[in-house]
Amino acid sequence: AKGLNIVGGLALLDADRSGELIDRGLLIGRAAGIPAVTGLLNVTYQVPFLSGLSIDSQFNHTSKQLLNPRTGVYTPGYGTLDIGGRYGFKIGESPATIRVRVGNIFDQDEWIANRSETLGRVQRRALCRHDGRRLGG
Repeated sequence: AKGLNIVGGLALLDADRSGELIDRGLLIGRAAGIPAVTGLLNVTYQVPFLSGLSIDSQFNHTSKQLLNPRTGVYTPGYGTLDIGGRYGFKIGESPATIRVRVGNIFDQDEWIANRSETLGRVQRRALCRHDGRRLGG
């Protein structure tokens, strides 16, 4: 469809470790905090009846992650959806843009495993800056 742009990506990573502790069965050979599957799907639509307006969304998926290689505890996989819009216009001869984006629109609340075998959290729903970072915290 005219004005529709779809981009997707998928990374598959077999982050295995080796060594004596793994050979002896004391540790799991999977690297902690690294998902086996990471994917994204980005959709942008240029609104045909209003020049300069586009609507976009991004879906991110992360598979389960090993938290502790001694116990085999994993954090669950999760997905988040971001939705935003952009309006480009001119002020005099200078181009300008207004951008609005809400990250994690459904407020997905999950634990994530870090490589240091500690827990973190998925960033909660938030209004985001133009560069994707959260406003107000």
